[in-house]
Amino acid sequence: MNPLLVLLPLLAFITGWSFNGQVIPLLASSMILLLAWIGLLLWRRSKDGLQLPRGRLTVFMAVWLGWFGLTLLWSGTPYTSWFYFWILGSLPLAYLGWQLIPAPDRAWRAFWPLLMLSALVLVGWGIQQYIEAPGSRPKGPLLDWNSYAALLNLLFFPVLARFFLHRQRCGGDWASIGYLVLLTGLLFAFFTTASRGGTLAWLLVLPLAFWSLRRQPAFKSKALAVMGLALLAFVSTSVISDNQLASRMDAQFMKQDRSVGSRFDMWASTLEIFRDHPEGTGLGSYFIYYPEYRAPQERESAGTYAHNDYVQYLQEGGPLNLGFLMAFALALLWLGWRSLRHPDDPRQVEALGLYIAGLAISAHAAVNFIFYNLPISLLAGLMLGRAYQLTHPQQLTRPLLAALQLRPALARLTLALLLAWPASVLMLDAAVSQLGRPDTAFMRLASRYTQMAPEQLALKTAQALSILRPLAPAPHLYLADWEARLLAKPVTAAQKKSLAEDALAGYEAALKGNPRALGPLLAEARLLMDQPALWPDGQARAEALLNRALKYNPQALEPRMMLAQRYFNRQENDKGYALLRAGLDRPLRRQDLAQLRYNTAEIACDLGLRQDAASLSAVLLRELPDNREAAMLARRVSNPKGCSQAPAPKSPV
Repeated sequence: MNPLLVLLPLLAFITGWSFNGQVIPLLASSMILLLAWIGLLLWRRSKDGLQLPRGRLTVFMAVWLGWFGLTLLWSGTPYTSWFYFWILGSLPLAYLGWQLIPAPDRAWRAFWPLLMLSALVLVGWGIQQYIEAPGSRPKGPLLDWNSYAALLNLLFFPVLARFFLHRQRCGGDWASIGYLVLLTGLLFAFFTTASRGGTLAWLLVLPLAFWSLRRQPAFKSKALAVMGLALLAFVSTSVISDNQLASRMDAQFMKQDRSVGSRFDMWASTLEIFRDHPEGTGLGSYFIYYPEYRAPQERESAGTYAHNDYVQYLQEGGPLNLGFLMAFALALLWLGWRSLRHPDDPRQVEALGLYIAGLAISAHAAVNFIFYNLPISLLAGLMLGRAYQLTHPQQLTRPLLAALQLRPALARLTLALLLAWPASVLMLDAAVSQLGRPDTAFMRLASRYTQMAPEQLALKTAQALSILRPLAPAPHLYLADWEARLLAKPVTAAQKKSLAEDALAGYEAALKGNPRALGPLLAEARLLMDQPALWPDGQARAEALLNRALKYNPQALEPRMMLAQRYFNRQENDKGYALLRAGLDRPLRRQDLAQLRYNTAEIACDLGLRQDAASLSAVLLRELPDNREAAMLARRVSNPKGCSQAPAPKSPV
């Protein structure tokens, strides 16, 4: 067997570990590896006329992937949705890839040890974090400890099934000892996360796992060993972490824990988005729409995910999108139940361990963002692809090339072109993410190769990318900012007008991929305000843009301050002050809230609102007792002559 058939999906999984929704080159690399793997598999099958696997779950996965692609056509944020097509679509895509693999039993025997080595690395990653900061909640390479717990759950149950299927008694040979060591590490790393959702999901499916394994040799001794290890891991992490998980699971604690209440607030806001956009706002668009609907009391989350994949699927893709995810969970339940009826068949038992792992993350997804983690979705797809092969003898379609009357050479050329297109777009996206970052290894290497200065290289790159990747905001924004900076140089009136118009067009183009992006909206508003002589209606247009930005994100400080300043400039002091005061009720970041409170207190003092100024400055001083500016403001407000009615307050910006 070609080693690439096993190494490519493993490398795709490992490459996605540290993506975390942010490092686009890692997403691009992971997906290009996955596409290369699928392309290689299809290339091999084309030699035999391109017979493709059949099966109900296989058809479902193909339709699900197609649905994700269709949602891109009406997404409100098409550029963002493109990335989440790959993140969410990696599950059905990886599943379909594993269905194509030749000699699947042999391939899994080669893949499994490599997967176990990667599991050891993941375990070690988290335990190292825990050792460096005892009592902390490790995240491994992932964004969040709950996601890390879900990934450990996904690995734990297949390892558990293989441990019981191993015919030797507990610790009877090196393989058995190896499984015990890995299970110990997985359990210890899992409990260090103190993930309530992960623990509940683990407790929910663990009895099902043990019931499915009851006919295996040395079941009692192995079950006692695993439960003993679990108890040891729980107790030891509880001692080190001062009963963190146990206290977090306490009913009284959960009633007072705002992270629990904030989830209900998030879910209510997410459903409100769905009511206004029943067709769905687009894959991955939650964090873009959520600020507009965020409840004032919800101050716990970063606002990136809804912490419930089912609700977020509904909001981003409508009822059909939710239907696919629920059908996926129900399919796992049904397939697991069928395997549960054959406890003496090793293949069914091994498959059930994989199905149960999928059920664990599906249950966890009801209270956290799970399927939005690239490595979790990708590995789940590979595991379920293997599980379905274990329980369903593979059926193949007729040779498609003969049915379509295509020559193998033409089919391979078509295949290469079809896979080259998304791979090329992903590479362009990786390049887009490096714009404006001359210190990266990629830009340094490109600058050395082209013999161009970093600034000149970035400009040329932005010009090319704005054409090749028109939905990407960054190239348009980079070029528009560059043209806006040229306005400060000595240019003719005609040149100034041309540069300004080009900059405005660039900011508008940057909004096509994400019409709610604050950066282009604010940059366009600033340009209109800074060049009043060029556009008679520029000030009104700028104000409309600021209102639009503030509507999209009431937590954003900059549009609020800019808009308030415009009111103060027009002597609409009450309106400007009311706008600033309203911002104090929003769930701002701590730093932004302190800044807004300081500016609002200053304005209140300038307007002669001594009582408001005194209360605001007192709160500010309590929050920042060592801040010099807060102390100076408090002294000014306490001075009987410090605050007086002023014709126009100072600028809050």
